Amino acid sequence: MIEEKHFLDSPHVIVPPPIIFAAGFGVAYILERILPLRLFTAYPFKLAGWFFAISSMFIAFGAVAMMLKAHTNIHPHRAADHLVSGGPFRFSRNPLYLAQVLLTIGAALYLDIGWAILTLALVVIIIQNYVIRREERHLEAKFGAEYLEYKRRTKRWIGYTHYEN
Repeated sequence: MIEEKHFLDSPHVIVPPPIIFAAGFGVAYILERILPLRLFTAYPFKLAGWFFAISSMFIAFGAVAMMLKAHTNIHPHRAADHLVSGGPFRFSRNPLYLAQVLLTIGAALYLDIGWAILTLALVVIIIQNYVIRREERHLEAKFGAEYLEYKRRTKRWIGYTHYEN
């Protein structure tokens, strides 16, 4: 019960997720300069990179628009004001992080930074364990059954499960 009260006021996310993603990409960039992998030199990879990047922008803009429309806080270190479950949030409980993953993949393909795919795996593990889990505890503490129902029907990263009652 003490932990639940602790997460009522905020998710207690320490490092903003975009910084975690940028740090992972920065490490990949340095590794690529030291030990080039040259995995994505062909033109189709450049095209795929654009596709991933543009897709990430649509997801991110849609998620931000839904959060603004709901008048909820977008900063992960502050308390949520309202539970958002429409727009991209129907298919992912974390569309902004999904968008950052897609953007990283797109940049890796377009810029031919193969290390970014490898560092992305570590970044996702960090985001999952030190950001998303904290946010989920906060949302459970703040919204209770409403969030648990949303969590039951919507995947953490992507996918929708329809349940008949």
